[in-house]
Amino acid sequence: MKIIRQTPDRLIIGQTPWRLGAALCALVLVSLALGAMLRWMGRSEGTLIAVIGGGGGLIALAICAERLRMELDARANAFILHRRRGLRRSEMRHALSDLSCAVLEEDRGDPARPRYSTTVVFSRGIGAGRYPLTDRARPEIAAEVIETVNLWLHQARRLPPGN
Repeated sequence: MKIIRQTPDRLIIGQTPWRLGAALCALVLVSLALGAMLRWMGRSEGTLIAVIGGGGGLIALAICAERLRMELDARANAFILHRRRGLRRSEMRHALSDLSCAVLEEDRGDPARPRYSTTVVFSRGIGAGRYPLTDRARPEIAAEVIETVNLWLHQARRLPPGN
């Protein structure tokens, strides 16, 4: 996750899986090129390679690559979380005043490889609870984002409402 825009009344944080997307696109292109080359040489398995490799890569891209965008707007008192995966889009809205803080959670399911997630905590409202933003987060990068969110929340609560 990285900070896209930060002003006193608005904070936008996003995550786009560029490396995963590029790797899967490369898989698709290599599979299609290999399949076309084999087919051009008269070998029928080229079609199979192109369909399985190219189609599998496109399906993996649609399933695995998730874009995330979190908007905090102090003037509108809004927390908006946009998620986009393949053709699916979802949006979660809460009042910013219900957002308590952002934290780094650790899942010790596998003691050898703990997993970390950036999580937002809502202490009030209908949606009170903890919402993980990411499945896996590198602690050093997540700590910077969490610190920025918490500091921004502290400062945004000092702004006069609705101006």
